Amino acid sequence: MAKSILIVDDEEIIRNVLRRKLEQTTSYKVLTADDGVVALEMFKRQPVDLVISDLLMKEMNGIELLRHLKRIEPGIPVIIITGYGTLDDAIEAIHLGAEDFIKKPFDINEVLDTIDKTFRKLAEEADQREVIKYIAHEDINLAIPNQFDLLNTVINYIFSHLRARWLVSDEDLHDVKVCLYEALTNAFEHGNLGISGETKGKLLEQGQQTWRDYLVSEMVNETNVVKKISVKLEISEGEMIVAIQDEGPGFDYRARTQDVDPEELFRSSGRGLLLIQSLMDGVSFNESGNEVRMVKKRIQK
Repeated sequence: MAKSILIVDDEEIIRNVLRRKLEQTTSYKVLTADDGVVALEMFKRQPVDLVISDLLMKEMNGIELLRHLKRIEPGIPVIIITGYGTLDDAIEAIHLGAEDFIKKPFDINEVLDTIDKTFRKLAEEADQREVIKYIAHEDINLAIPNQFDLLNTVINYIFSHLRARWLVSDEDLHDVKVCLYEALTNAFEHGNLGISGETKGKLLEQGQQTWRDYLVSEMVNETNVVKKISVKLEISEGEMIVAIQDEGPGFDYRARTQDVDPEELFRSSGRGLLLIQSLMDGVSFNESGNEVRMVKKRIQK
């Protein structure tokens, strides 16, 4: 059965552009709404597989819509599109379970890529969930080959172990998933491949395909292909500690953790550290900066 997507935006041109592109290039069933109130009523009558919502709307903004959707269906993936908004808005949306952000004006291929990535993550989680629930206790120690397509699989593997051990919902652990993705992506792109944020930004301006082609060419380079990413996970009843280390030279984390521009949160490059610092309960680095150690406390209910 074709998956369904609800697009929510008070700008008619945005709704129509997204709807037409999705209908022309995919098999998704596409619904649209011009504000959060209409979208919520539509979702109650006919649930969908994914919601793409603007952040600022008159009747009900994207944050309120996200909150209501998660109350009705905690597992519904929601992608936020925004041209404005504050850091507090973005962090609140992530806490509520937003899958990702896309900033206006956007590249339509970026939207398609984000949608595909979201559905792939959901499918991988479902496959792993049935087995992981039977594991009572296990600390994880992984050495991941330097391959981009493995990152989401590793994230879902760790996420499933943590959820099974703590017996909590996906929503409660969403912050952890976001930070795992950002930290592993940083280790792969900036650590092992040595790609600077400036280079990534310029390539993304030329389009998602240009960026992906460059990423693959660097990944198969004979110097990079042998590198690995180390992931160590410790889970106790009270907290999770995950350490992610790449084989790059590291970076000056002291300089990067000061005077961070909140605008970085809406960029495809440069937002990782800001998100990790905002969402985790503790963040530290080794001396060279090629290992990040993140701590998340369990909230007892």
